[in-house]
Amino acid sequence: MLSSSKLQQFNYYFVSFCFAVFVFSGLIKSTIGDFVKFDFTMWFGLICICFLLFRAINGKVHYSQLLILFTFLLFFSYYLLMTIKSLSPNYASAKVVGLAVIFICVMFPMFVRVHKKVFFATALAISLLACLVSLYARNLLDYSILQLYFRQLYLPAGTALGAVLLFYLCQKERGFVRTLSVKQLLVFVSLFGILMATGARGPILFFVLCFILYFFSVTKELSFKTLAYIGLGVLAGFFALLTLDIGDSIFTRSINRLAQLFADNKGNSVNQRLEYFHTAYNMFLSSPLIGEGVGSFSFFYASIDARVYPHNFILELLSEVGVIGFLLYSLLLLQILYQFKHKKMMIIVMLYFLLNMMKSGAIEDHRIFFGLAAVSFAYLYSNRKNQINKPKINHEKP
Repeated sequence: MLSSSKLQQFNYYFVSFCFAVFVFSGLIKSTIGDFVKFDFTMWFGLICICFLLFRAINGKVHYSQLLILFTFLLFFSYYLLMTIKSLSPNYASAKVVGLAVIFICVMFPMFVRVHKKVFFATALAISLLACLVSLYARNLLDYSILQLYFRQLYLPAGTALGAVLLFYLCQKERGFVRTLSVKQLLVFVSLFGILMATGARGPILFFVLCFILYFFSVTKELSFKTLAYIGLGVLAGFFALLTLDIGDSIFTRSINRLAQLFADNKGNSVNQRLEYFHTAYNMFLSSPLIGEGVGSFSFFYASIDARVYPHNFILELLSEVGVIGFLLYSLLLLQILYQFKHKKMMIIVMLYFLLNMMKSGAIEDHRIFFGLAAVSFAYLYSNRKNQINKPKINHEKP
């Protein structure tokens, strides 16, 4: 028989694991969804809802968190109203369901305590699995059907891995770089190598940019030993790329895609995004205040009711729900960023997400962003509460 304390600990870990799977369930379905007939979002969502209902009865939430929930509900209500105007009702329904899932991701950590290490370990495992499956399918599989199925997996997998890696780096205000060990350096270089191999240009570039910001924010606190480790790691990475055959087989696609950004012909991916942006901008001009309706971009761009979106959340909001919807969503993002006003490291993680949201994905794909943010500011308020309740010690001599 397990003791009550061990049962509580198991429950704590189990809840954290379920929530991480729920947050990353979209990536799981992209990886194995057609091979495993199991709806991870629905079933793990139901588990999270059960825990949420049980804990929310007696739960206490900080007023700033309640304000975020209220703003999200306000945006969601307006978004739901704009489905009436939609020219793509099927896709509009899917987008509304996606937003409802995101709302659960925001609400859950406010009422249910999530173990950060379990959440991170689960998120890292899922992201790594997606990246490795994508690399395996692209480089080693000979079956064209499977390669076609996994063709677009590299982008969400790379985005998730970059986010989890930054989330890990930035959990402590001083960061792990300040006390960097050889083991940590090897883990970091390995994970970054996998990210580089995915060929996801946006996540790679945005991760490098955010890591540079992160590095300079902690440079003053670095020891000579840590700087030496970092320098050796960078030199070893360059040496491996220049001399080993592995660079030709794994990193070629990433290097070619990055180089293509500086060529005259930017490639189909960039050209198609420019077409998306142009269509979304014209939609905004035709109805700037309230937009053309949720999901209507697919009808304007391709005359179909399907999952087609502008690949830029700003243009998506402006074109489909207008200035009103854009302002409500912007208010929500500003409130989240405000929670980390004294945590510049977490602002770097949020910046990584925002940059990726401006070049890929639809608004219903922002689940990981809101999930990581919710876990972080739930811990933020938990730590503040512990500091307030911590007994004061009187150091005065009697």
